[in-house]
Amino acid sequence: MFQVAMRSVMAQRLAQPRAGVTCAMTGAMTGRAVRAKAAPFLAKVGAMFIRTIILSLLAAPVLAAAPAPPVKEAWDRTRPQVSGAWVRAAAVPGRPAAGYLVLAGGGQPDTLVGVTSPGLRIELHSMSMAGGIMKMAKLDSVPVPAGARVAFAPGGNHLMIFGMTGAPTSLPLTLVFRNGKPLTTVAAVRAPGATPPADPHAGH
Repeated sequence: MFQVAMRSVMAQRLAQPRAGVTCAMTGAMTGRAVRAKAAPFLAKVGAMFIRTIILSLLAAPVLAAAPAPPVKEAWDRTRPQVSGAWVRAAAVPGRPAAGYLVLAGGGQPDTLVGVTSPGLRIELHSMSMAGGIMKMAKLDSVPVPAGARVAFAPGGNHLMIFGMTGAPTSLPLTLVFRNGKPLTTVAAVRAPGATPPADPHAGH
């Protein structure tokens, strides 16, 4: 009986480590199985991450080279434009100077109603021949038809500039229109009796 009991105890002791080894082996096998099942998913996620980085790097030069969105022109084609402004100084001190310029009508008709310059009085005038006599008249306004060219030139419409003293080389002018915003330009001041500068638009 004693021998049988000893054999039973020894068998139980021998069985315990085997159970632990079996559990450890089972756990290791389970871990390997989980990793094996997860491997394709992890590989897919890694590939997607790498692909995203590569696409971002490839897109960066394209975005850098892409043209900037078009900027709206500072110049409004629907409004009149002014060019070639110049002033002929008076031959006699105290007399008014004469101003000339060219207006280009915009997409809509408008009317020039005045011209201003700091410290000066400026009037719109016309000049015409009647009965062999040159006549000058003050104008309240000058129409600027759409798309038309309206010239202020010697012998025709011009600006009478009162109060200009000294010998300035340039004169700022602000043109006021009935329907649109004012236009500003700078007129070159030329000597008395100066001939008109060459018209860059002649023949166009």
